[in-house]
Amino acid sequence: MTINQDLKKAESAHQQGNFKVAEQAYIKILDQYKNNDATYGLATLYSQNKQYERAIELFTIALAAEPFAIDITLNFSMCLRAANQAKQAIKLISDIKPHLSNNVYILNSFAHLALSLKQPTLALEIASKQQADNSQTLFIVAQAHMQIENWSLAIVAWQKL
Repeated sequence: MTINQDLKKAESAHQQGNFKVAEQAYIKILDQYKNNDATYGLATLYSQNKQYERAIELFTIALAAEPFAIDITLNFSMCLRAANQAKQAIKLISDIKPHLSNNVYILNSFAHLALSLKQPTLALEIASKQQADNSQTLFIVAQAHMQIENWSLAIVAWQKL
């Protein structure tokens, strides 16, 4: 098999929830090649299975290879939050913030994550990178203003929903 075939096998097993097959396939790739997709895939797999220490080690490697990768940063941040390492998750989100595209789904994902980490100002900074006419964005903005007890702006956001 080629590396692409092996990677496709690993990703397919991963998506189908066959974690043991996916893990073995990712490890096989990493034993033979230096492949960041396999590193990231295995990190995500471990995170989903609450093997946070193993996941964090692999996410660190994957992010070092691709420091501005949005998907790696988002999943790594979620893993850190789940592993009760909020400070590290907040740093990752803050570091990637200037590099976020104007994609509403990406921005809302990071803003929501910041909000879940009790970082309403960071959530507002991320959400403000787009027009606040999206209902999910308005919901995040309203909640962020509530967390900082800015009731008048929270009400304005709620009224736009």
